[in-house]
Amino acid sequence: MRTGGGQLDIFDRVWTAEEIGGGSLVARLQAAPTLFCVRQPPVELPEHGGPLSVKMVAAGQSTYRFGRRAIRISPGQLLLVGSGDPYATQVEAAAHIVTAYVPDHLLRSAVRDLSASEARRMDDPLGEPPPLAFAPHVRADTCGLRSTIEQLATLEDPEMLAEQLVRLSALAARLALDAIGAVARVEARRPSVRRELFRRASVARQLIESAPGTRLPLEALADHAALSQFHLLRVFTAAFGETPFQMRRRLCMARASALLRAGNDSIGEVAAAVGFKSPAAFARAFRQAAGVSPREFRQRPGH
Repeated sequence: MRTGGGQLDIFDRVWTAEEIGGGSLVARLQAAPTLFCVRQPPVELPEHGGPLSVKMVAAGQSTYRFGRRAIRISPGQLLLVGSGDPYATQVEAAAHIVTAYVPDHLLRSAVRDLSASEARRMDDPLGEPPPLAFAPHVRADTCGLRSTIEQLATLEDPEMLAEQLVRLSALAARLALDAIGAVARVEARRPSVRRELFRRASVARQLIESAPGTRLPLEALADHAALSQFHLLRVFTAAFGETPFQMRRRLCMARASALLRAGNDSIGEVAAAVGFKSPAAFARAFRQAAGVSPREFRQRPGH
């Protein structure tokens, strides 16, 4: 173990089952922000919990079991686990795992800052933040959390470390708020049912985020989410504010914009990369989304 400025614990080993079961690990995770950076051989660790955690796999695969449900993460994915959710860990093959834990007090402070208006921060700075309940789910890295966690593991300067810790808490809070808000928008009487519907809709979102250029029919998304097509469409739209098709098209256009800015591929190659069969169809869709043609977008100053 090494520490940076006494503000962040960084572990390069796996705690034993006895240490986890005895509660000593959980107590430390709630005391200070913690990073686990381990190259782990195959192992099974017993059920445990802790503060909000963001789990990444740099190489290999790791499976996290929440009761009878298993979530497997691979490189390029993030697994967001809420505070207090118990889970067991299974590493099936040698894996390089990075996990960031954000103590409840830091997360609540970050959530309060992000969810309160400027007036409320001035008038009622101690107002209660929303509850932090949501289902464990896989997310794409939409806010730079992965790069922030990777930077934390290399920092030695206390001031830079403190700055990145604030950023880590804020980014984790953004993902948590996204999940909390999505759960609240799902219509169901019981909170546990809302969280389960959110989790299933998140399965469909993960498929879209992982391959925005792939045309995934609603039937396939519904099968993966274990919902009827009608139910998935209703829950997905309520939780995320757009239909699966709208999300896929938005992500396609975002990727196309990035490829056009890079300038390394022809417009036909960009069209194929984001799932269009012809440059003409891509040009029509891009103009509808961006207000200009792909060629005009590429020729804009600064692009």
